[in-house]
Amino acid sequence: MSDVLEKEKAVEAVEETIDIAEASQNITDAVTSLLETLVPPKDIQIVDVFGNEYELPTSVSARKQIKILREFEKLKDIPAEKFSIKDGTPAGIVSMIVDIAMNEIVFDVICKCFYTAHTLTVLKAKTVADEEGVEVEKDHLGVGDLFPIEEIVSGIVPLFIRLARRTGSALAVLSK
Repeated sequence: MSDVLEKEKAVEAVEETIDIAEASQNITDAVTSLLETLVPPKDIQIVDVFGNEYELPTSVSARKQIKILREFEKLKDIPAEKFSIKDGTPAGIVSMIVDIAMNEIVFDVICKCFYTAHTLTVLKAKTVADEEGVEVEKDHLGVGDLFPIEEIVSGIVPLFIRLARRTGSALAVLSK
């Protein structure tokens, strides 16, 4: 009788392992499908505070990617509840976005990421600022003097989409 119980438990354990493997594969497939729908263009257009347009690539070198990822890692230290949606209303969502944008750590990180990814564009915009007599921070925080927040974010988000998409595709291949 105990042999039968042990065999049943072994079968249940195998079935549970199979269920977990299938669920894991389903999650991997879902994430891969989502990432495949997010295809950043090769270039994007952004506008500085003076109205000048710049074309930015949506990919950067591996060395720059590593520097950008290291910067973003600093955001893990911020408690998630600090940036939660207070209620489900549009006003609550806008409030959360404003809270995020006003956080000095977040601002520093996104400026440094943009500066790392698009240094030449920042230098071009700084030249315009100098011609206009506008004072700009000398380091990466000058990005915040030269570009609106939505343009800064637009310049760095495609870098993460591309990386996540490629990583997701590689994981899908490896998991099969």
